[in-house]
Amino acid sequence: MLIEFELKKEHIDLITNLDWCFDPYNKENKDIKLPIINSEYPFGEINKDLYRICTIILYGFKLDIQNDEVHDYEFNEERKNNIDKLLSELDIAMNIIMNNKTFEPGLYFKRHSDYKWKKKGGK
Repeated sequence: MLIEFELKKEHIDLITNLDWCFDPYNKENKDIKLPIINSEYPFGEINKDLYRICTIILYGFKLDIQNDEVHDYEFNEERKNNIDKLLSELDIAMNIIMNNKTFEPGLYFKRHSDYKWKKKGGK
């Protein structure tokens, strides 16, 4: 059974804006610091709303840092649902990017029992 997934530009935009840090709770080996996503502020948005930051990343709205305002900010239920879906798919999108060493959007597939994703129509 084949599983298909469309890697979108939006997945890539979100992934490239993730805030990485080192795991301070690596209990197995305290000398090795493993990179993790900052789960409290995944996009570095301290004191910011997750949907607001994702909207800025995905739709290009400008943030006036000095006045803490977003200009031309339009947020609706459709955008919220789209952001929820994209965020829930980031683990698959990141696996595809890492497996293929590419940030190329497109349709990817794998067999249910495999871990490696391949680009449809690719090599």
